[in-house]
Amino acid sequence: MTTTEERYVLLVEAVKLLAAPFDLQRKEIPEYAPLAYELITTFQDDFFLLSGLIRENRVSNDATAELIFLYQKVEVINRNESLFTDDAVQNSAEWAAVRDLANRVLEILNEHNTNPNLSHITWVK
Repeated sequence: MTTTEERYVLLVEAVKLLAAPFDLQRKEIPEYAPLAYELITTFQDDFFLLSGLIRENRVSNDATAELIFLYQKVEVINRNESLFTDDAVQNSAEWAAVRDLANRVLEILNEHNTNPNLSHITWVK
C-alpha cells in the first residue's frame, strides 16, 4: 500500500513527463518503447490515483479540473493512430496542447517542471 504522498508523487511525475519537451521525453523512454504509447499509458495509470488524492484533500478543485481536462486531451490523442509517431509527438498541435496543459497543471499544483523521475517504472523489452 502506498501513502497519499507517494501516490501524489507518481501522478506529478507522470504530468512532468507529459510537460517535458520532446527531446527529454525521448531520452526518458527507452528507444525500443513506442514513445506516444508510453507517454499515454504512464499518465493514464497514474491518473487513476486522482480519486484517492481528492478524497484525501491532497489535490485542489482547480488542479482536479485541469487534470481531468488533461486526461481528456490525452484520450483524444489515444484515439488517433496518426498521433502515435515520434514526429507527431514532437510536432503536432495536439501534443503541444498536452504539453502546455501539463505545464499548467504543474503550476496549479505548485510543482516545478523538473525532469521526471521514472525510477519506479521497470521497462521490459
